[in-house]
Amino acid sequence: MNSLGISGVSSVAGTGTQYAVALAAGAAGLARTAYPEPTPEQIVHRIQMTSDKLSDSQPSDGRFGYGMINLAAAVTKVLPEEAGGGTGNGDKQHLAQGVPSNRSAVPSA
Repeated sequence: MNSLGISGVSSVAGTGTQYAVALAAGAAGLARTAYPEPTPEQIVHRIQMTSDKLSDSQPSDGRFGYGMINLAAAVTKVLPEEAGGGTGNGDKQHLAQGVPSNRSAVPSA
């Protein structure tokens, strides 16, 4: 993991959930910024469904969970449930195009 701290950029070797927590919180913040209308549970679902799978277990397993968080997909991918029916609040066209209603464009992956 690379980090910017008081002494500059450095690498740290380690494992554990303390590293995953920061990435998951950041992903939730980015997804919430891109899609402010969904509930927190829907944001969690979006992050889970757009994660890159690390095993053949579906949807999750005890070792890798839902996989590696894919930040680009979390804010740009149209989930199947969004493409067909929209959100019921006027965002159907935007979500089907992969562009949240509060954005003129979303960077592509």
